Amino acid sequence: GLSTNLEEGHCTAWLSTHLDNSEENIITSSCSKANLIEYTRVGQVNYYICFALLCLYLLVVNVMLINLLIAIFSNTYENVEQQSGIIYKTQRSEMILEFQERPPLPNPLSLLYFI
Repeated sequence: GLSTNLEEGHCTAWLSTHLDNSEENIITSSCSKANLIEYTRVGQVNYYICFALLCLYLLVVNVMLINLLIAIFSNTYENVEQQSGIIYKTQRSEMILEFQERPPLPNPLSLLYFI
C-alpha cells in the first residue's frame, strides 16, 4: 500500500546517508523500519522527521499539480469561449450557403429539379 511505498522511498534516501561515522551504526542489512531506528535516539528522531517531511512534500506536490491542471483547464476554456462566436458565425454562414445551393425539393424529388 501507500505506507509501504513511502517507507521504501524513505529507506532508499536513508541508506544513502549513515547514522554516525562509527562502523557499527552503518546499516548493511535489508531496509526496514526496525533496523533503521534501533541504533540511536538521533536515528529515531531523524527517521520520523524525514518521514514527516516526505509526506509533507508529497502532499504539497499533489496540491500544486492539481492547481496546475485547473489552470490549464481554465485557460483552455477561455480560448474556446473567445473563439465560439467566430466559429458559430462561420458555421452559420456555411449552412446558409449550402441551403442556397441546394435544390428546393426533398431528395427523392430533387431529380425533377435537374430535368
